[in-house]
Amino acid sequence: MDAGKGFEDFMERREALEAEIGEVRNTEEECPGVWYVCTGGDGERNGTEFYVVDRDADAIPNEAKAYGGEIPDCPGYLLYPMDAQRQTRKIIQYEIMRYRMRESASDADRETLRETALDGMEERPEYFGTFPPPTLTPYGHTARYKVLMNGVFWIQTDAPATALAVAYPIWGVFPKSME
Repeated sequence: MDAGKGFEDFMERREALEAEIGEVRNTEEECPGVWYVCTGGDGERNGTEFYVVDRDADAIPNEAKAYGGEIPDCPGYLLYPMDAQRQTRKIIQYEIMRYRMRESASDADRETLRETALDGMEERPEYFGTFPPPTLTPYGHTARYKVLMNGVFWIQTDAPATALAVAYPIWGVFPKSME
């Protein structure tokens, strides 16, 4: 896909996009066919952020495109709000990072990509996969486990001991008294 042509087409449809999400204050092309868009707010929305993806963008796989919403009067473009409700931002952030890493990979890029995927496991396990159970614990190696929820396991070790194992990113699910 020609990135320049895609951006021109995107900007020509800006009015239709603004009718859907509000006045666009900032637009940045993240990679070919993917734009970060921030609205300035219209009283109801204040500085809301989105990703807009061209349906033909090679940088974003079809599996990720399935999470986007159609934009009325902007055929060929998908909208990904960066709100906590839909939780689609990590998918697009991850795919942008993957694209950039393919173009010029560094160890820092790999670590950031890994961290984004781990965060994504909590928000979108159907896309990123679920948290794996621990293999080694303070009580020995995990022999058996039962998944209580994504990232929470009741484990039995080779010691033998039983314990509740919790993946580090989901600590926010539990009351402070349990931490």
